[in-house]
Amino acid sequence: MNKIRYFLAIAVLSLLTIACSKQNAVEDVELSIAKLNQFNSTFENFYKDGVIEGINLKKGEKKDANSEYNQLKKLAEEYYELINRINSNIKEDKENVNKGKKSNGYEEKYKKAIESKKDEIEKATDLFITNLNILNNYSEKDKIIEEEIQDFAEETTKETEASNE
Repeated sequence: MNKIRYFLAIAVLSLLTIACSKQNAVEDVELSIAKLNQFNSTFENFYKDGVIEGINLKKGEKKDANSEYNQLKKLAEEYYELINRINSNIKEDKENVNKGKKSNGYEEKYKKAIESKKDEIEKATDLFITNLNILNNYSEKDKIIEEEIQDFAEETTKETEASNE
């Protein structure tokens, strides 16, 4: 539970920092794909021996910030920060339109970028979810909640379907 709070605190701080940055939907999509691919390749490299070091610490063992598990966790957090930035940019653009301001077209550019990279996104996302499921099955006390994985899969599917409309 504390790890979830820690992650949420980092995400909120990151969102505040990122909110001031320039909005570029195409770049955001490319960065999110790159982060997924980085996570997947790092996971593959770490899991070659069938063990993710640092995921299940025994009593008395110290947490290592550079453990394989923590490195994967950091990459996943960075990916989720990118997704949160995309969602915040879309929300901000819609709020501006509702206030009578001109749209910056972020959502439309995002949908076009998603459509142009659809196959690459689906492949990277499927592997990401598979890897998260492996971590979930491997972990004993620091389980990744299966409902969150399912919600992520459903949200990604909805975004892909929405871009097709």
